[in-house]
Amino acid sequence: MADPDKSWWTTLPGLLTALAGIITAVGGLIAVLVQAGLIGNRSAPAGAQTQGSAGAESARTAPAGASAAAADAAPPKAVDVAAAPVVVADAPPSAANADAAAGAMHRAVLVTSKGGSRVALKPGAEILGDRLPLQDGQEVGFDRLLSIDITQPWDGTLALTLRDGRRLEVRAANTTLSGVSELGKYLSSLSEIRRIEFVRDGSQAAPVAATAQPFTALRVTGKGGKRVELRPTAEILGAALPLKDGREVGFEHLSSVEIVQPWDGSLRLVLVDGRRLDAMAANTTLSGSSELGPYLASLSDLRRIEFIR
Repeated sequence: MADPDKSWWTTLPGLLTALAGIITAVGGLIAVLVQAGLIGNRSAPAGAQTQGSAGAESARTAPAGASAAAADAAPPKAVDVAAAPVVVADAPPSAANADAAAGAMHRAVLVTSKGGSRVALKPGAEILGDRLPLQDGQEVGFDRLLSIDITQPWDGTLALTLRDGRRLEVRAANTTLSGVSELGKYLSSLSEIRRIEFVRDGSQAAPVAATAQPFTALRVTGKGGKRVELRPTAEILGAALPLKDGREVGFEHLSSVEIVQPWDGSLRLVLVDGRRLDAMAANTTLSGSSELGPYLASLSDLRRIEFIR
């Protein structure tokens, strides 16, 4: 039987009941403190955090949009044309440029020998290619020249007339002018020439090859009157007669050659087309073969050469 004088708190049930009340009171206190934010996780509530993140994102996005809008609304800046690089495209060829280029090309080269004979050469005539080399190292292109006057007797002095009208006194070595005339090849040193003209107007057309015909034999008359017939393979300078003015007249263009006697180098040429030319030649040698064997004679020992057709 229980002791009536003993307190209720000192009994075992009393102790358990008191302990349970204390635990309940402490748990309730902790729950209140957590909800009040005084203990535990102090981060903002989820709703507040979401709203804050959205606000921050809006704050970051707004300046870019504002900048773009400001750029669109801003007036365009003036461009400094003087400071900007200038690119010049090649102009398309004009009629004036084409005419100027055509004017630089010559139609023929007209050569006057120091003896006075004149020879027209095709425009492909050359000295050093299509240039005139000077002693000071310059090379003057034919496209810049109107004429070349060569001092005679030869001392290397030349007077150049340029297309712009200027005249230049220069010196040159005794080089060679080569080309093609209507009668065949042309070759002459400057010391044998008085003037070279580069013709660009219609005053002198490019030479056209003269009429040529094959031949079957050569009939030679010596200055004493004796006649010898040679085979068509006879030669002087190959199958050509070299003249002092630089021309080489192909045998195929010749009908006959009359040789002035006594010998002074004068010849009278009759061409296949009927024209007659007076010319001068060095005392070269005609060689060939007759029915009796080899033949050899200098021009100074001949009176006439006929090309039999």
